[in-house]
Amino acid sequence: MEYGGFWLPVSDLEKTVIDFAYFGEFLPKEVLRRLKRKLDKRKVNSYLKRYELKDRRKIIKKLKEWKVL
Repeated sequence: MEYGGFWLPVSDLEKTVIDFAYFGEFLPKEVLRRLKRKLDKRKVNSYLKRYELKDRRKIIKKLKEWKVL
């Protein structure tokens, strides 16, 4: 995204959720409820293919724990 003549890196919802899961961040229940409705699971799975197997398993475990995948 360009802002004030500078390009700023931004991520979409799916990548942000993956990052939160990877780094073990806390997400409140209300946020998780909203994520479940808005998350594009196909996009999440597409992004997960880019991770090494051990990292992918870690992320999937957390996403299932959160009940968003």
